[in-house]
Amino acid sequence: TFAIEFELNWPTVMERVFDTSSAISNIDLNFRTFSCTYTQDYLQQYAMYMILPLAVFALTLLTYGTQIFWRKLRRIPTGPLVERLVTVNGVAFFLIFPTLMKQTADMYLCDDYDGVKVLRRDPAILCDTQIHQQYSQVATAAAIFYGIVLPVGYILTMLRIWVLGRFGERLVTNSIGFFFRGYKRHKWFWEVVIHVRKCLVVIIIITFNDNPLMQTYVALLLIAFSLLLNLFFEPYISKFIERLENFSLAAAFTTINIGLMFSHVSTDTWEICLSGFLLVLNVLVLFGFLSVFVKKLRDMLYARFDKDGDGNITTAEVIEVLAEKIREW
Repeated sequence: TFAIEFELNWPTVMERVFDTSSAISNIDLNFRTFSCTYTQDYLQQYAMYMILPLAVFALTLLTYGTQIFWRKLRRIPTGPLVERLVTVNGVAFFLIFPTLMKQTADMYLCDDYDGVKVLRRDPAILCDTQIHQQYSQVATAAAIFYGIVLPVGYILTMLRIWVLGRFGERLVTNSIGFFFRGYKRHKWFWEVVIHVRKCLVVIIIITFNDNPLMQTYVALLLIAFSLLLNLFFEPYISKFIERLENFSLAAAFTTINIGLMFSHVSTDTWEICLSGFLLVLNVLVLFGFLSVFVKKLRDMLYARFDKDGDGNITTAEVIEVLAEKIREW
């Protein structure tokens, strides 16, 4: 979805595909109903994006804290609060992170119109003004916290768990296992590698904002290097997921290369052929990741609702499980 950030001569159909993909993969807080009653510019929206992880943490703390307090009053056994908080907020941050980085990059991207610099995301906002500089400082702080502090904290935590030999403990696997269970045991750090790659994409977009061609070439080098790392270290337990990740990186590399070709295409026939090829290529990647998601969801449902283990989920089993959950409350 980051391909649209590169100022290449994308055909209109590909811009629409990228915009749609970005809308699906990124969280949008600009709800129409809300915007009609409360007018907000991009700076106000950005502030909302940055406090979103804190809002999720506060909501989960209130929800699980209330639930545990209620269960203790009724003398019902409860699980540790920390485990639930870390699990939910870890997954939420994983899903929100691409949006946070994209919004942070947008804060630095300005276009020059006859000597007047305006924010690319919202041309009504002038760059280099006091208010923009203040929000830029907030963006820098957010980038440091979300892009450096949290990953370093995760690495230090995992190193401590590794040294103490606690990888197999229930508390560890249930709370932060989401970040390392898909990787080989000695490659538990690979989620940080992917995290760094996403941060580097943002840095490339910001650093070479005034030189789109250099921006594109550096991004291609990053994608090629990431693919080589995957091929050399083979970090994934599942061969299918490993091949899918490699295919997605190769698709990104191909997409940007063909994006460079659009500047030299002189006929509509070539443009249609290249656009069709890119569309098929990216749809294949999308369906590949969608199939992984569906399989994970199916496994989760069977683990939760298939009470007799016969491989089929019946209405009676679903009602039984839901009734047990209600009784627990």
